[in-house]
This record gives sequence, C-alpha cells and structure tokens, in this order.
Amino acid sequence: MNRVDNPRSIIYAVLAIILAILIVSFARHYLQFQELTNLNLHTEGISDLYIQMSPDLPGKCHVTNRRGSTFRRSDDPSARRLWNYRRSAGDNDTGNLNHWMLQSTAKKIFLLVPVNDVKDWTYPYIYQFVKGSENEVELPSVQWVQLYVNRIYHGLYLQVYLPHDPRRRDGGSGHLRELLVLRDSTIACLNTRFSNPCTAYQTMVSTSKFPTLITPSKLVMWLITHSPIEETLFIMRPYAPYQITYLPLSISLSEEYSKIDGKSLPEWVDNRFVTFHPTYSPESLQLKNILSAKNTQKLQEEWKIYETNFTNALKIHCEYHQCKNEIILDLPKRLESSWEKTQKELSGASA
Repeated sequence: MNRVDNPRSIIYAVLAIILAILIVSFARHYLQFQELTNLNLHTEGISDLYIQMSPDLPGKCHVTNRRGSTFRRSDDPSARRLWNYRRSAGDNDTGNLNHWMLQSTAKKIFLLVPVNDVKDWTYPYIYQFVKGSENEVELPSVQWVQLYVNRIYHGLYLQVYLPHDPRRRDGGSGHLRELLVLRDSTIACLNTRFSNPCTAYQTMVSTSKFPTLITPSKLVMWLITHSPIEETLFIMRPYAPYQITYLPLSISLSEEYSKIDGKSLPEWVDNRFVTFHPTYSPESLQLKNILSAKNTQKLQEEWKIYETNFTNALKIHCEYHQCKNEIILDLPKRLESSWEKTQKELSGASA
C-alpha cells in the first residue's frame, strides 16, 4: 500500500498542515505582541505611564516612567515610592481594560479610565485649557497616558487626579474635603481619599445646615454646562459654613467608584440641592463672549496638535486590542462633532 493510500498517513499530513498554520499564526501574533510590549510606543504629546506591581506586597505598586520601570535606581524617587492601588474586577496583568485608583504614600490620588469609557474625547482638551487659563481655580490635572503594567502595554487611558488634602504632620488625616455627586435630587458622597462615608455631609444634614455655593467664573461655568457627564460634582469644605464649589471633571466619580469598589455609593434624596443645578444664559456663556482674542487663537491652534496626537495614540490602542472598527468609528461623534460645536461657539454661530 502506498503511503498516500494509508488513511493514517493522510491524517498525519493534515495534522502537520494544521500545526504549521497554527505555528505561523501564533508567531505572527507573538511578534506583534512583542512589538507592542517591548518597544517604546511613545506618541508625541501623550505621556507614558508605567505601573510595576510589587512582587512582595499585595495591593502595592510603583508608578514611574519607562526608565524607572527597568532600573530600580536609588536616585530615582518615583522608582522607590510605593503606591496603593485598587482596580475593577476581571483584571489581568497582561491586557484587560481595568479601571484603576492609585494612591501614593503622600495620599495623592488619581484614577485611570480606559479611552472607550470616556464619553467625550474633546472635553479633556477644553478642560486642560480652562485649567491653564483659570489659575485661581482648583481644577485637578487631567491628561491622556499610554499605560504599561509590568512593562506590558495596556492601552490609552485618561489619567484624572482628585483634589489633594495633605496628611497632618502627626500622621492624622486632617480635614478631608468631601465630593458631592448630584443627580436630579439625589446626592451621593465620597471624600478626597476616594472613600466613604462622608461625615461632614451627614453632620450638615443632621443639623439642618445647608452649604453656601461659591459662584464660579464664566469659563468654569461653561465647562460645567457642557460636561458630557450626567451628574453635577461639588467639592465641600468639611466644616461650617460648608462652602461648596463646582468641580467639572471629565468622568463620573460615582461610576468609577462602582467599577473599582464593586458597589455603589450610598445615596440620599436631598431636594435642597436642586437649586444648585447649573442655570445659565446661552448668550452669556458662549466662548466667543468669554475668551479673549488671544486665548481663542491659542485654543484653535493647539487643537490640531491635540487631535493628531490623540488619534495616533488611539490607533496604537486599537491595533493592540483589535478594536479598530469599534472605536475608530466613534471619532466623528466623540471628537470631531464635539469640537465642531465648540467651533460654532467660538464663531458666535448657533451650536
């Protein structure tokens, strides 16, 4: 019997072909994986952020740059400092899109939100512009970062810092301001350490106190009324007279807390806060009537740089996560159309 007539030989030949195809496919995927994880994927205008997990201390990590992730140098403070971290469920150190909360020993806190969970990709640009223009207003830093975990590329994330309340010299927590999340007449609360409960708010309610709203500038009010988030966020001093100010972040704190802690924030119905829903005159809050000619020109000139850098970083993200058809198609809605609305306001046209 010829070898080709032997059924077993035919089976072996077919298996050999299948194995060869699998090896080629795996090699191609592995080489792509190596390219995305071992090379420096730095995109102009987008920072690289490296998280190195502590091998000995659960829930601890180092937050550093590319060099610090490779060499644990004694003269590099960022490579020595330990951070606490929490992240959303279903995590995997090699690539799942987790939501992160990172807290340094100095109690500085920031959140990391995957790009596909950020509703408006133009808003962070406007937010940073307002932050740079309103020096007297405390707006936490926001920026896009390319995230690596244990030197493995994870994707494009929005890094959002929370307001910082330093610890007292004796190690105590001091007075922590509280963040009030308003949805219709419902209030949820967490403090600047991204934890609950909120004692100051409860004290205020139990003693029938009500906070005093500090009126924001027109530029900050523009941010608030154009926020893509379906909630209004305030920051409140934890003692009388309980003054509060608007805090227009690019993300929903209540949603991030639910994702990271696996439970929702406690909520209360407090109809008094309805009076703090932002009200405005569309004419007075048009950017054309708020920004100087110089700032208007700067906003328009720097937009093209932001758009190019963000799009390039998003393409890398989508190449790695194979989401090109899913996310790139969102560019017109989340980036271009939102910027077009801003352009109309800058020109005085009806948005």
